Amino acid sequence: MSKQGQMKLLKAVLRRAELREEQQRITESDDPDWIRWCEIEDEIEASKGVVMKRKAIKFSGDYPKLYGQTSAELIAVRDIRIDRDTPAELLAYDTTKSDGSRYELKTGKYLQLIFVGNLGIPFCTIRSAGSDGKRDYYVLSIGEIFNIEVKGSGDVR
Repeated sequence: MSKQGQMKLLKAVLRRAELREEQQRITESDDPDWIRWCEIEDEIEASKGVVMKRKAIKFSGDYPKLYGQTSAELIAVRDIRIDRDTPAELLAYDTTKSDGSRYELKTGKYLQLIFVGNLGIPFCTIRSAGSDGKRDYYVLSIGEIFNIEVKGSGDVR
């Protein structure tokens, strides 16, 4: 990505974060201005270029860290490396399913996505870093709400 593209991306992410903070202040106010809140939401949607359907974060099974939450706001994206020095506690937290089975992460570069779920319970998930486009996709999605989809649960949360 070019420097110009990176600057544009950064400005868009910062503006969206400012707007979300203003919405939060409105929500916490004793006399919320819901009209302004909706104007902000419209501005956020317009800044995306097109109104998009809600994104989804998919899981291969049910994980205790999800606490049955059905949606979550992406709040941060971190670059991490999984190797022999990675804390066992992090690997157990991230990869252990409700049935006790574990998903094995191979040595390499990953993205750690940090969410706050609809019940207010934070969780993270570690995903393959893949291409630069994948990181950009998640960084541009900070502040957005994702549906949580759990494979094999019989429903899409």
